[in-house]
Amino acid sequence: MEACGDDGGNTLSPTKVPNTYSNIHVAHVEGSAEILIEPDVVEFLFRVESIKDKAEDAKQSVTKRIDYLLQIIRNANIKGDVTVTTNRLLQRTGEQFRLIGEVLVQCDAEQKYEEIINIIVEKLESGVTISEPHFFHSSKSIQEGRQHALKLAVSSARSKAQEIALSSGQQAGQALIVEEKESRITRVKPLPPNLWESISKKRFSQAHEIQSRVVAVYELTPGNKCKE
Repeated sequence: MEACGDDGGNTLSPTKVPNTYSNIHVAHVEGSAEILIEPDVVEFLFRVESIKDKAEDAKQSVTKRIDYLLQIIRNANIKGDVTVTTNRLLQRTGEQFRLIGEVLVQCDAEQKYEEIINIIVEKLESGVTISEPHFFHSSKSIQEGRQHALKLAVSSARSKAQEIALSSGQQAGQALIVEEKESRITRVKPLPPNLWESISKKRFSQAHEIQSRVVAVYELTPGNKCKE
């Protein structure tokens, strides 16, 4: 997760606010920040099929390969949340039976994805079709990203209040008001499609920027100590 604070924005000099904060010197400031979060979940699909004269033979062929796929996934010891879904669809083609089996995997480990794919390609060769990886963000990562961006924006606002305070021989004390005015998520500009892209580049192309902007009022106090 990369982050940067925004040193821009409007700041006001220390003033007295007569009604709301009688006889208190305060600083009105804004703070903003943006962070970049990469996807924390990868999803990929395995597809196998068999065409046989008998439905039972097609089922046995597909089931055998699906069981092997599931064994490889289990042996990978993927940490964190892992979701595995299997589907089978039997069709009749003329006098033959065609069975399509799919294994959909969602996990939070990019390295494990590569490990699983490499093993399956080596062991099953042309017996399985593998989809391109699809990366996305969990709700947890989005929430944590919002909180982190907000924290950085508040820190930026406090730094500005401290600059104002020091310019008049004071210190920035406690925050009297902190309000988030804007929280925005935007996807970074996607990379042009390229079959030879690295997995890391594909993952980065799905990254999101989270921006936060706050307004705050800090009490300005005399002396050299800053109230926490």
